[in-house]
Amino acid sequence: MRWGDKRVKYGLGVATAVSCMALPALALFAALAITACALDESPVAEGATGAGPFSAIDAESPSTGATCVPSGGGCVAVQRLAAGAFHTCALLADGSARCWGLSWTGQLGDGVPLPHDDVDTFTTSPTVVVGITNAVAIAAAEFHTCAALRDGTVKCWGTASLDELGILDASASASIPRTVPGISTAVNVIAADDGATPGFNCALLSDGTVACWGDNQFGELGSADDANTFVPQVVPGLSGVTRLVTSFDGRNACAVLADQTVECWGESVAGQRGVSAVTGLPAMVDWSPAPVGGLTEVEQLSVGWGASCAALQGGAVACWGAESANALGVLGSAAVVSCGDAGDAACAPEPTVLPQPVGVSAIAMNNAACAVLDGGALDCWGSNLFGQLGRGSQDLDSNQPAPVVRASGAPLSGVRQVVAGFNHVCALLDTGEVLCFGENSSGQLGVDMTAEMGADPSIVCYPNGPYEDAYWCSRVAVPVEW
Repeated sequence: MRWGDKRVKYGLGVATAVSCMALPALALFAALAITACALDESPVAEGATGAGPFSAIDAESPSTGATCVPSGGGCVAVQRLAAGAFHTCALLADGSARCWGLSWTGQLGDGVPLPHDDVDTFTTSPTVVVGITNAVAIAAAEFHTCAALRDGTVKCWGTASLDELGILDASASASIPRTVPGISTAVNVIAADDGATPGFNCALLSDGTVACWGDNQFGELGSADDANTFVPQVVPGLSGVTRLVTSFDGRNACAVLADQTVECWGESVAGQRGVSAVTGLPAMVDWSPAPVGGLTEVEQLSVGWGASCAALQGGAVACWGAESANALGVLGSAAVVSCGDAGDAACAPEPTVLPQPVGVSAIAMNNAACAVLDGGALDCWGSNLFGQLGRGSQDLDSNQPAPVVRASGAPLSGVRQVVAGFNHVCALLDTGEVLCFGENSSGQLGVDMTAEMGADPSIVCYPNGPYEDAYWCSRVAVPVEW
């Protein structure tokens, strides 16, 4: 073991294992697999966190080991990540959360009074989200963030408009998490806003139904009308949901059902909703959930800017939506038609299997798409304006999937989970590292603010070391029995 490495300062100073207490496992939350951990240099054993109802807005692959974060003199393991437009959050095994990046509207949940004078207010270091101690899922939008808690309730924070927070008290500080009234059985949550509209949220409930609240001018709530609501309302006709997804800036949402088909609702001006199985035509707006035609055997699903992709049983990837997003990859002979809001936007309205990548276990996308491959490699394609393809340079956009590489040139490996923000990507590895790459204009990569972009994956470091200039960075965590 090494201590005090000049690149990574751990600050522990002892060679003994540091253990993390296991959380009580309720039957409802058994799929989350919140496990105890101990620091170790050995490989992390595979486990299962993405089974059952637990499927956050990010793409994830099974994991029990994760990054250890300093907390109360000990170590706590990261369970999953969430990426907003310009901020990133980590959910820890003790139910607490850390966020970093843009904090202008209180989306980091740091409790700092609003308003901030500077719209570019941000932090580059993971910051404790105040009052979150028992979370089981976390979701990040552009200007707000939400978490589903172990007791079935939901808390949200951020944004100057409180519609999507479900908070009737307009005097409430947006930088402090507040409980959304009317939800008591949530097991997961999604969050979306794009700056132009107030945004919306949906919660996956323990019985497989979905409740949504917030803005509804584009049918985001699936309520068959355009009425906004502060109070969460169950989506009519939707049941058997196992996964719930949206894009952080989305105006639509999609659900994976128990039979591995997909239903979506909301806006689809770029064709990302797919072809309606009811009408057989590219859908512009669905006010109620409707099946995505031609899509079956879905294991993972990601909704991005202008396009959507699904990881299918057997490891193939099927994508649909705007061709300009580049996230569609190499569509081969797939038909590309005009289906935009102006009638002239090229898109692939039907889910089309890509020739590559193959062997995919998880996928995350926005302006870029990234797929976790069997064995833990990570391939990305799409926009590379800020180096978010992780290829070591700010190259031209690419519709060809290619491996993400470290600064040394070695391909990134051991990826457990990947999330995609507007122009940045973060990955949780089984080596105990959280690595981010792409745009860093608001500190969303979790590294010192020395550049506005980072084309090489950089390790996220956690302050609170014993010395002012020391950082506690990622260590390996393995399950232990208690």
